[in-house]
Amino acid sequence: MATVVSIITIILVYFIQPTFPELFKVDKICITYLTIRLMGFIQSSIVTVLSGHQRAIGNQGNILKLRILAVILNLLLDIFVIKKGYGVAGVAYVTITIDTLLAIYLYIKTTKTVKYKLNKSCFMDLFYLFKWNFVERIASKIDNIVFNIIVSRMGELEYAVHVILQQIANIYEAFIQGFGDGITISVGIATGKKEKKEMEIVKIVAKKVIKYYKLSFPILILTIAIIVRRIAFPELELARIYYKVLPLLLIGTYVTASATYYFAILRGIRDFKFLAKRNIISSIIKIALAFILGYTPLGILGVWLAYLIYGIVQKYMSKQRYEEIEGAKEK
Repeated sequence: MATVVSIITIILVYFIQPTFPELFKVDKICITYLTIRLMGFIQSSIVTVLSGHQRAIGNQGNILKLRILAVILNLLLDIFVIKKGYGVAGVAYVTITIDTLLAIYLYIKTTKTVKYKLNKSCFMDLFYLFKWNFVERIASKIDNIVFNIIVSRMGELEYAVHVILQQIANIYEAFIQGFGDGITISVGIATGKKEKKEMEIVKIVAKKVIKYYKLSFPILILTIAIIVRRIAFPELELARIYYKVLPLLLIGTYVTASATYYFAILRGIRDFKFLAKRNIISSIIKIALAFILGYTPLGILGVWLAYLIYGIVQKYMSKQRYEEIEGAKEK
């Protein structure tokens, strides 16, 4: 299914690509990025699906380690290709290379426990259950591509800073997703057993852990960001752009960490339809604001402000939905 959806997306984007220069006022840099990234769209989708399978069978710890390793490797290679002058093309090739290696590794690992056979009845049941989850993932993929196109048209310096900050964001998102997966799986098991007491224990423990790590995590990310800056951007102009955007990244770290509880609970109770709608709405807001603010004197700062607002919208919508569900239970 992931492969089919990916192929359809690639074909669609390929045919509408001629409209991009007029639509986004993009230059050669953006078209280069988009063309190369599309080469890795299938691999990226396969990684998402097979990672989910590994988490479902209890290997979430291994997937977390794999993601962190991939993010760190991506960050280091991005720094290398930027320093060597390979620019946007080099960054895109690094990403699809890592996604391809992950897809191959996960496929080999999965085939050891799963025999692939198409069962139409089972397939339709799964499609009905996860169709909104597919929509959510595709919305996020398209959102990231368009967001990077908007930044890439600002110039090489801004895009170089953006890429490194994005990889740092991926580091904290990998940690947060790993913790969130633990909550999601625990909630899913309690929901399946219809154990209300067990569910409440999971919620209490999760809230206590988040209370502490949402404050400490931005400090950890700040430390990583300072070390990375010294390695990647010794040049004054690049360092200036980097430190101008960094506060927004740190605030975003806090927002995402504090929202982990709501994200994980909603995914654990399989509220995929809401999550898909939330992603679509927040992505539209993010892209629209990034596109508008990118034209103002704020430049890349405005684009990352849009990224922060995206996180705040996701948190607010998730919290509101969670409170609605809890309120309905009390009635």
